[in-house]
Amino acid sequence: MSPKTVSTGTYNFLYIPIILPRTLVKRFLPPSVSSISPSPFWDSSAIQNDCGLRLSENDHVVVFQIGRQYKTGTWIAKFDFQEAKLEIPYLNHPALDPSSTGRFPFLFKQTVMFDSSLMKYASRYIVGLRSLLTKNDPWNFPEPIDKYNSTEIQRGEIVDILKLEVQYGTKDSDSESARLWTSEIFQKMFSQPFYGEFSNGVHKMEGDFAKPLQPISTFSGSIAIKLSAFELTSDGEHLDPEELSRHNCGLDDDGWLRISSELLGYHAKVNITINGPFQPSHFSS
Repeated sequence: MSPKTVSTGTYNFLYIPIILPRTLVKRFLPPSVSSISPSPFWDSSAIQNDCGLRLSENDHVVVFQIGRQYKTGTWIAKFDFQEAKLEIPYLNHPALDPSSTGRFPFLFKQTVMFDSSLMKYASRYIVGLRSLLTKNDPWNFPEPIDKYNSTEIQRGEIVDILKLEVQYGTKDSDSESARLWTSEIFQKMFSQPFYGEFSNGVHKMEGDFAKPLQPISTFSGSIAIKLSAFELTSDGEHLDPEELSRHNCGLDDDGWLRISSELLGYHAKVNITINGPFQPSHFSS
């Protein structure tokens, strides 16, 4: 397996990290990952040592990305397309003994959503990611978002799957969210080597955050997801409403998981490079 540059392009995106109970996050993992022993998750002390993020042993972080890629591909062909993702950083890899990956956390790309059938096919059969064909409303969301508008809540959605509200300029640098989610943590999680449900190897996406194409900004907001769109396994553990409430979440009768305005996200536009595939052992210590 000889790694190479899979694609290059430009990515304009919203990056939204969320802390959720592990009992819920495990439902987002396929059996091949959830069954990793002793745990698919990095422990909280290792995460803190790696990036400074403090989590309880019963919690884990997931990330939603929503954005648009421009002129992304190889020298043969490049494309523009809408993209959204659910990612889970700081996981072990099923092909490796967790004790051998202490220095290299992996990012699990749980689901990638495209407005392009071609990109959906390429993602599934070239990179091995669970991929869905979806529709954005507005069609080019989040392109219409005005990050200089600090007075209005701006909305967009992946139809029937995800709803997002964002507002700029509402979190200061001394807020709890801003102290928790530093730009260094965001960039470190973004660039972890990744794999998907059907991947044979590991890939790595790098963003040129040293030379962003526009200033990186922060926003607050809320998000709602159709839980059934992302559940890959159920270990029978009940989702405790009180535990969800402690994470500013609530599960509606119609199956929407709603997460409140405690969110802090990043808006970035950078050039990206994806390299791979690598053998998982390339990232073992």
